[in-house]
Amino acid sequence: MYGLAVRGITGIRSSRSEVPVRVSRRRVPAARSRRIGLVLGAGGVLGAAWTAGALAALQERVDRPLGAVDLVVGTSAGSVLAAALRCGVGVDQIVEHQRGSALAELPHLSQLDRDGGPLPPLPRLRIGSPRLLASTALAPHRIRPWVAASGLVPQGRGQLRYLGALVEAILAQDTAAVAGWPARETWIVAVDYATGHRMAFGRPGAPPVPLADAVVASCSIPGWYEPKSVAGRRYVDGGVCSSTSLDLVAKAGLDEVYVLAPMASYLMDRPCRTPSVPASAWLGGVHLGPC
Repeated sequence: MYGLAVRGITGIRSSRSEVPVRVSRRRVPAARSRRIGLVLGAGGVLGAAWTAGALAALQERVDRPLGAVDLVVGTSAGSVLAAALRCGVGVDQIVEHQRGSALAELPHLSQLDRDGGPLPPLPRLRIGSPRLLASTALAPHRIRPWVAASGLVPQGRGQLRYLGALVEAILAQDTAAVAGWPARETWIVAVDYATGHRMAFGRPGAPPVPLADAVVASCSIPGWYEPKSVAGRRYVDGGVCSSTSLDLVAKAGLDEVYVLAPMASYLMDRPCRTPSVPASAWLGGVHLGPC
């Protein structure tokens, strides 16, 4: 499915380099419409701003609203944007928010900065997940080394209460939502902090959870925020395992997959100088999410 890459969709630029949007395609029978997937990767506050601009450029090239595609997968900061799109927030509204506009559809956005800040709170003086380290010792070939290493990070103390409130607020605007989840297929990726395995909430077979809990879990950076407890298990940022989890859509029956990955690049990043202006100033101090 990933063998063909269309490079004609370009012109989406970060502050460092041009990053083409890549899409896999396969032939579609004339009798049915194309099934389209959208994968939104991790990238932090700056990555969310990049993705907002990329969404605007991509929307000009897709024949339907991006919030109405067949599958949306979000990881970390991408999970916040995925939730917004699926709950009826338009791409133009997301872009206006990034420019500093207040939106009635996002009543808690002004509170998000209380969860973040330039530095994390001091972590607890204990390792993050002894159970993850034990799982790695028992089956080292099943857990990626960088995932196992996250278990050594001290336990974070930060909270993501306002992020949860944001997601609940935008979900309340979605009249089609069913059991606290968008009606259209939406996968939010986090990592089980005991086993190191990915969990795509919303995917068939995943435990049913509220959308807000899934997004908070996907954004809970080890060492910075407390793991999110969901259905008796602790979850951390999905970016610990993969910045996009693109492989999860391989068997989703999609004809086209658009991937916006602010942490990926064809070239090594070699900035020529240190920015003289903080990134927070570039973004106007307004964020879609802290992770």
